[in-house]
Amino acid sequence: MDNEKRILDITNSLDGMQKAAPSPYLYSKIQTRLKDSSIKNAPIQWAFASFSALTLLLLINISLFIYSNKTNQESEVTKEFISSRQEMNSDQLY
Repeated sequence: MDNEKRILDITNSLDGMQKAAPSPYLYSKIQTRLKDSSIKNAPIQWAFASFSALTLLLLINISLFIYSNKTNQESEVTKEFISSRQEMNSDQLY
């Protein structure tokens, strides 16, 4: 019962409401703004600079990746060489 009364109070509160009316020139204002703000392309210099910067960053990343792989392989070879030269036995006493 209490819920029904609450629902009725809420629906009755909408009785005095009226439909909102927009400004008479709203549609024409929107249309003129859309026509005035046409899509502007970025200058070709900015596009070329952005492309060059991204290409340079990509090349730097690739070269660093290749260099790090070479150093990892060289360090593994060095470790294997040192361990083969030491030939440590657990039987040796110092």
